[in-house]
Amino acid sequence: MLQKACLLAPVFLTLMLASTAARPAVAQTAQTTSMDAVTEAKLVIQGTASTGGIGSSIASIPNLTGDDRPALAIASPYESLPGRKRAGVVYVLFDTPRTGTVALDDPTLHGFRIIGGPYYDAGVSVTSAGDVNGDGRGDILLSAPRHGVTCRTPMSGPCGYRAPAVAFVIYGKADEGTVDLAHLKPSQGFEIKGVVVLCQLASISRIWLDTTSGRES
Repeated sequence: MLQKACLLAPVFLTLMLASTAARPAVAQTAQTTSMDAVTEAKLVIQGTASTGGIGSSIASIPNLTGDDRPALAIASPYESLPGRKRAGVVYVLFDTPRTGTVALDDPTLHGFRIIGGPYYDAGVSVTSAGDVNGDGRGDILLSAPRHGVTCRTPMSGPCGYRAPAVAFVIYGKADEGTVDLAHLKPSQGFEIKGVVVLCQLASISRIWLDTTSGRES
């Protein structure tokens, strides 16, 4: 079983630019600009009383429904559902207003939910998967780092440092039916198992197209 080390300290990346004798290096002062994100935002999407960690991961999913427009996936990984504590929910919105403020439970919003089972923490990380099954629609890649693991304390045993780190690929679709990760159908997507990540906040990256085979890899 593959194991990944998780560095808890910050990682600093230094870019070194080669200088030439004709153009000696000149010290420059970095410039920063402060802004109020809420004031400057064109669109504000509000969570509900039940959401947990809403917006901790957000992704644009190109052509999810097949209409050539991007959908928006918004994760709420610590949200509990009836009978499913910390299931996690990913809200997939087919379209949103261009400006203003809207709540996730607004009936004018169209899309679907991806829900986890008990203690899945579904959606800690979410991103576009490209078109994995070749149907012309964009798919979603999301993580469920706990996947049902329970512990007596939040960071004990597998809850903190040996979470199962299961990931799911959910196929793009145009209907608004809920996708239940605990009872996932082959027509809806598939589960990726087998990686132990030594860090609770397991992250995932986009699946890239293998140009030799024409399929995602």
